[in-house]
Amino acid sequence: MSALLVFVMSCYGLAILLSLVIGFTGGHESPLIEIAYLSMFLPAAAVVLVNRTRNEPPRVHWTSFPMRYFPIALFLIPGVLHAV
Repeated sequence: MSALLVFVMSCYGLAILLSLVIGFTGGHESPLIEIAYLSMFLPAAAVVLVNRTRNEPPRVHWTSFPMRYFPIALFLIPGVLHAV
């Protein structure tokens, strides 16, 4: 299995697990509703899981990041997130 597939499966698995915990304890009225904020850290947890199980470091080359797209991304990301 590729590292990308393990990452995607673990992200979805962790998100489903978190949703089930909140859903089974009362949904929107759950006393555990605050742990929904943990969903922001699920991709990072999936990267750590892939790193530990597959012994593959993240393939991010920050030195080759095209900085000319950075201002455009900072301008467009909030609008795209609100649109979605």
